Amino acid sequence: MFDKLKKALGGSNQEEIAPKVEEKVEAAPEKPVEAAPAEETKAAAKPRIGYIHLSGCTGDAMSLTENYDILSTVLTDMIDIVYGQTLVDKWVHGTYAEEMPEMDLCLIEGSVCLQDEHSVQELLMAREKSGLICAFGSCAMTGCFTTFARGGQQAQPKHESFAPISSLVKVDCALPGCPVAPEMIAKTCCIM
Repeated sequence: MFDKLKKALGGSNQEEIAPKVEEKVEAAPEKPVEAAPAEETKAAAKPRIGYIHLSGCTGDAMSLTENYDILSTVLTDMIDIVYGQTLVDKWVHGTYAEEMPEMDLCLIEGSVCLQDEHSVQELLMAREKSGLICAFGSCAMTGCFTTFARGGQQAQPKHESFAPISSLVKVDCALPGCPVAPEMIAKTCCIM
């Protein structure tokens, strides 16, 4: 996987150094090995990524698409997006219509509105289901401009207080920026 990542991100193409002639290289003992289907092995090796959008402008998610030259490789060969709230709404009549899947990494964009039960519950569930939580962008990291909101906005007049996601859950890593640099997103998702 690291070779693919280096190649896709323009890393060095140095060849591996062969062992010196004087060094003894012992062969591994021969054992019968059962071959696993290639598709299952390949799929299991890809990190399972989730994306949740809370209160923010979606600029960080749009920044991912600016990885023009490597985007198709990242999305098809290197990661498996298993949950994306902006793609499918799973909140129906106050409960989840479907269980959130287990994820290796969950990118969470935007601050959390403390009056929005849906956002709070999804954030807490993401912490339970994810190996790592990533504060994706400045709003998720610090709350940014949303922390100054005091309610009364036309779209959601009851939404009065916003906080960085670290106020409610443990955050394992953070990608700073408004928006996050496209290269940082690709490298964080692929390094898993």
